[in-house]
Amino acid sequence: MDELAAAAGKNPYDFSKCSTSARSRGSDACCNSPRTRRMGQGVRGALSRHGADGGLTTHLAQVAEISIAGGELKVHKIVCVVDCGQMVNPTHRRIADRKRHRLGLSAALWGEVTIAAEESNKTNFNNYRLLRNNELPES
Repeated sequence: MDELAAAAGKNPYDFSKCSTSARSRGSDACCNSPRTRRMGQGVRGALSRHGADGGLTTHLAQVAEISIAGGELKVHKIVCVVDCGQMVNPTHRRIADRKRHRLGLSAALWGEVTIAAEESNKTNFNNYRLLRNNELPES
């Protein structure tokens, strides 16, 4: 999305906001948290169609507050707004969000998988780096 915004000469946040549905745009409130001058934000909105006939939709907007110090990326906080319709168990929803953050950040930070001699260098979680509990950002 950032590359498309750059090609269009637009701010990535504004470009992303304009490309999401009207229903998703109501989540701008999650972008208003105070930041320090050395902190950056990554913003993403999405619309997911699912269900047997594709008739179910989930709207999602997410903001990640990040910094880079000493060449290391740190994700301080993730704010996620999900409109998936009626939730039966909100606690389960929050747990699922945390799992998604753990897996997504792990893949983004350390997810390199190489194939050599028709074998992957990552065979199980003993040699695939996952974020530890103390490394998870606030959410």
